[in-house]
Amino acid sequence: MLGIPGVRQDLGFSQLLGPWIRTDSYSEHPERKIDALGLDREDDLSTVRLLAQAFAESNATLMIRILEKDVVLLDSRGITLAVPYNGRQRRLGGGVRGRVLEFFLDDTSIRLVRKRPFRTRIRLAEPPRQQKLEVLAYGRDRAYLGRDEYLLNEVDRPFVVRIAAMSRFQADGNAAIRVAASLSLPRTATLEQVDFYRSDALVEAVRDFGREATAGAPRTIQVAAVIDGGLPDDFIRVVARLADGREREDAQLLHGADYQSEIDIQLAQFQVLVTDRDGDPVSGLSPEDFEIREHGRRRPAIALHTAYDVPLVLGLAVDSSDSMLPTWSRLKYIARSFLATAVTPDDRAFLVDFDDTVRLVQPLTRDRPLLSERLDRMIPMGGTALNDGLLFSLLQYGSEPGRRALVVITDGADQHSRSNPEQS
Repeated sequence: MLGIPGVRQDLGFSQLLGPWIRTDSYSEHPERKIDALGLDREDDLSTVRLLAQAFAESNATLMIRILEKDVVLLDSRGITLAVPYNGRQRRLGGGVRGRVLEFFLDDTSIRLVRKRPFRTRIRLAEPPRQQKLEVLAYGRDRAYLGRDEYLLNEVDRPFVVRIAAMSRFQADGNAAIRVAASLSLPRTATLEQVDFYRSDALVEAVRDFGREATAGAPRTIQVAAVIDGGLPDDFIRVVARLADGREREDAQLLHGADYQSEIDIQLAQFQVLVTDRDGDPVSGLSPEDFEIREHGRRRPAIALHTAYDVPLVLGLAVDSSDSMLPTWSRLKYIARSFLATAVTPDDRAFLVDFDDTVRLVQPLTRDRPLLSERLDRMIPMGGTALNDGLLFSLLQYGSEPGRRALVVITDGADQHSRSNPEQS
């Protein structure tokens, strides 16, 4: 073959069994695969390199194995060649010690560096995009010694959770809803758990995702759970957690467009200010001192409380879309100051974060330091789902008695809501 003495093809099948080296990183440079073996004598290296070059003309993949004192080559068609060598190898360790380093950007040579320090300047693409930097090291007579590569501006997808679909069906004669969540996972992320809630109640915790859960490549996976039918003002909440502690969530009304703005009210609360003729507040009143009429019909006053007697249930909904980034630090300072002054020890507050999705950052609590800590975890990104944020925040009150207040911090109009403006 090729007029080279000692090259043979009469290999028994049993000799070919065992470990092979498939160096895919050299697939575009078949000759470098041979160079990577580190053969000691130059004539050995030249012989095998010549054969590799011949293989490369018709095959993009070359597999290599050292068998006793032969270097065995296997191409993608199953043809094998055995080339004798002197039995000695050298290992390339402790860094590259070549006399020349060649820098490549996206497979294009940009510079040869012949002396230490081996460094260069690189002009990257504008606008930024993913590019491959490759460095090859050569010894005397341009003998290949080794290589390394690095991805610059490596594109990775963000960690996002989205409720993709909710479909109704009958399970054992009872109404049920199948909830499907779509999770976008970065390449370095390992998915640990996905929790499905109906309002504040945990319905199912999913922990088994198979191979898709482990880190390796950017990916999108689907996770589903079955939830029994609920009330019109219930909402579904999906919370995903990674192994590094990061969490993302999404929430949606259980009945979506079926939600009705009319609710049967059994007890209504009114805030009133009673003054005398001089405008001074009047105290010492009782329920019997008030007359309430609805459509001309008299309704009884059940109870009377002063403002100091009734604790406040405060909701703070914060727009964390991209457009909030320029004022984000000041916004958090103002929000923390507001919570510190507006929430008394008897009051409770919750925190909602919304961009193009909504998240319950902190359920109702009296712990003001905890509210401040949760506020610091919010990161501005994405669009604006203002209507969804308002509606989701209003649902947090449930049947909580007492004074209620909702403060919304936003800078723009709705763009990404799935609910109608009339619903909120």
